Amino acid sequence: MTVLGVIGDAIQLAISGTTGIGSLAGSLLNTGYNIVSGTRAYEADRADTAWNQQMQEKQRQDSLTQQRYENEASERAYQDALKQQAFNNSVTSEKLNIAKGEWALKQSMRRPKPAVRRAMRLQKAAAAARHRGALRERPAAPRERMR
Repeated sequence: MTVLGVIGDAIQLAISGTTGIGSLAGSLLNTGYNIVSGTRAYEADRADTAWNQQMQEKQRQDSLTQQRYENEASERAYQDALKQQAFNNSVTSEKLNIAKGEWALKQSMRRPKPAVRRAMRLQKAAAAARHRGALRERPAAPRERMR
Protein backbone atom coordinates (compact mmCIF):
# COMPACT_ATOMS: atom_id res chain seq x y z
CA MET A 1 0.00 0.00 0.00
CA THR A 2 2.79 2.38 0.82
CA VAL A 3 4.44 1.70 -2.48
CA LEU A 4 1.15 2.45 -4.26
CA GLY A 5 0.97 5.75 -2.35
CA VAL A 6 4.42 6.74 -3.60
CA ILE A 7 3.50 5.74 -7.19
CA GLY A 8 0.25 7.69 -6.90
CA ASP A 9 2.13 10.76 -5.74
CA ALA A 10 4.52 10.43 -8.67
CA ILE A 11 1.59 10.14 -11.14
CA GLN A 12 -0.14 13.16 -9.60
CA LEU A 13 3.07 15.12 -9.99
CA ALA A 14 3.25 14.15 -13.65
CA ILE A 15 -0.40 15.01 -14.35
CA SER A 16 -0.62 18.25 -12.41
CA GLY A 17 2.62 19.54 -13.77
CA THR A 18 3.51 21.12 -10.50
CA THR A 19 6.73 20.33 -8.91
CA GLY A 20 5.18 19.14 -5.64
CA ILE A 21 8.61 18.14 -4.45
CA GLY A 22 7.79 19.20 -0.90
CA SER A 23 4.63 17.16 -1.04
CA LEU A 24 6.49 14.21 -2.55
CA ALA A 25 9.27 14.46 0.03
CA GLY A 26 6.73 14.68 2.85
CA SER A 27 4.90 11.70 1.45
CA LEU A 28 8.11 9.70 1.16
CA LEU A 29 9.13 10.62 4.72
CA ASN A 30 5.67 9.71 5.95
CA THR A 31 5.86 6.40 4.12
CA GLY A 32 9.33 5.69 5.57
CA TYR A 33 8.15 6.58 9.04
CA ASN A 34 5.18 4.27 8.68
CA ILE A 35 7.46 1.44 7.58
CA VAL A 36 9.87 2.02 10.50
CA SER A 37 7.08 2.45 13.01
CA GLY A 38 5.42 -0.72 11.69
CA THR A 39 8.68 -2.59 12.15
CA ARG A 40 9.03 -1.14 15.65
CA ALA A 41 5.48 -2.14 16.52
CA TYR A 42 6.13 -5.66 15.22
CA GLU A 43 9.34 -5.92 17.24
CA ALA A 44 7.57 -4.55 20.31
CA ASP A 45 4.80 -7.13 19.86
CA ARG A 46 7.38 -9.89 19.56
CA ALA A 47 9.17 -8.64 22.68
CA ASP A 48 5.85 -8.46 24.56
CA THR A 49 4.97 -11.98 23.44
CA ALA A 50 8.37 -13.28 24.51
CA TRP A 51 8.04 -11.49 27.87
CA ASN A 52 4.56 -12.91 28.40
CA GLN A 53 5.80 -16.41 27.57
CA GLN A 54 8.66 -16.03 30.04
CA MET A 55 6.27 -14.83 32.75
CA GLN A 56 3.88 -17.72 32.05
CA GLU A 57 6.77 -20.19 32.33
CA LYS A 58 7.91 -18.55 35.57
CA GLN A 59 4.37 -18.75 36.95
CA ARG A 60 4.20 -22.41 35.93
CA GLN A 61 7.53 -23.11 37.64
CA ASP A 62 6.37 -21.23 40.75
CA SER A 63 3.15 -23.24 40.72
CA LEU A 64 5.09 -26.50 40.44
CA THR A 65 7.39 -25.44 43.27
CA GLN A 66 4.39 -24.54 45.44
CA GLN A 67 2.72 -27.87 44.65
CA ARG A 68 5.92 -29.77 45.48
CA TYR A 69 6.18 -27.91 48.80
CA GLU A 70 2.54 -28.69 49.63
CA ASN A 71 3.05 -32.37 48.72
CA GLU A 72 6.14 -32.60 50.93
CA ALA A 73 4.32 -30.88 53.80
CA SER A 74 1.40 -33.31 53.43
CA GLU A 75 3.80 -36.26 53.37
CA ARG A 76 5.53 -35.02 56.53
CA ALA A 77 2.18 -34.56 58.28
CA TYR A 78 1.11 -38.06 57.24
CA GLN A 79 4.37 -39.62 58.46
CA ASP A 80 4.07 -37.71 61.75
CA ALA A 81 0.51 -38.99 62.18
CA LEU A 82 1.68 -42.57 61.52
CA LYS A 83 4.51 -42.22 64.06
CA GLN A 84 2.12 -40.75 66.63
CA GLN A 85 -0.34 -43.61 66.08
CA ALA A 86 2.46 -46.17 66.44
CA PHE A 87 3.55 -44.50 69.69
CA ASN A 88 -0.03 -44.47 71.00
CA ASN A 89 -0.40 -48.15 70.11
CA SER A 90 2.85 -48.95 71.92
CA VAL A 91 1.75 -47.08 75.05
CA THR A 92 -1.62 -48.83 74.99
CA SER A 93 0.07 -52.21 74.57
CA GLU A 94 2.36 -51.51 77.53
CA LYS A 95 -0.61 -50.48 79.67
CA LEU A 96 -2.42 -53.66 78.67
CA ASN A 97 0.61 -55.80 79.57
CA ILE A 98 0.88 -54.06 82.97
CA ALA A 99 -2.82 -54.63 83.62
CA LYS A 100 -2.51 -58.31 82.66
CA GLY A 101 0.44 -58.70 85.02
CA GLU A 102 -1.45 -57.04 87.87
CA TRP A 103 -4.49 -59.23 87.24
CA ALA A 104 -2.37 -62.38 87.16
CA LEU A 105 -0.70 -61.35 90.44
CA LYS A 106 -4.07 -60.75 92.11
CA GLN A 107 -5.34 -64.09 90.83
CA SER A 108 -2.28 -65.92 92.14
CA MET A 109 -2.67 -64.33 95.56
CA ARG A 110 -6.38 -64.99 95.66
CA ARG A 111 -6.18 -68.72 94.96
CA PRO A 112 -3.01 -70.41 96.01
CA LYS A 113 -2.02 -73.62 94.29
CA PRO A 114 -3.06 -76.90 95.94
CA ALA A 115 0.38 -77.59 97.45
CA VAL A 116 0.51 -74.08 98.88
CA ARG A 117 -3.02 -74.42 100.25
CA ARG A 118 -2.11 -77.72 101.94
CA ALA A 119 0.99 -76.18 103.52
CA MET A 120 -1.03 -73.20 104.71
CA ARG A 121 -3.62 -75.51 106.32
CA LEU A 122 -0.90 -77.47 108.08
CA GLN A 123 0.65 -74.24 109.37
CA LYS A 124 -2.70 -73.06 110.66
CA ALA A 125 -3.38 -76.41 112.34
CA ALA A 126 0.08 -76.43 113.95
CA ALA A 127 -0.38 -72.90 115.19
CA ALA A 128 -3.76 -73.79 116.66
CA ALA A 129 -2.36 -76.86 118.36
CA ARG A 130 0.52 -74.92 119.85
CA HIS A 131 -1.90 -72.35 121.05
CA ARG A 132 -3.94 -74.95 122.82
CA GLY A 133 -0.84 -76.58 124.13
CA ALA A 134 -1.92 -79.85 122.73
CA LEU A 135 0.97 -80.37 120.46
CA ARG A 136 2.07 -83.94 120.95
CA GLU A 137 4.72 -85.76 119.19
CA ARG A 138 3.65 -88.83 117.39
CA PRO A 139 5.01 -92.06 118.52
CA ALA A 140 7.61 -93.53 116.24
CA ALA A 141 6.43 -96.07 113.80
CA PRO A 142 7.00 -99.68 114.92
CA ARG A 143 10.11 -101.27 113.55
CA GLU A 144 10.01 -104.36 111.62
CA ARG A 145 11.49 -107.41 113.17
CA MET A 146 14.47 -108.97 111.72
CA ARG A 147 14.17 -112.57 110.84
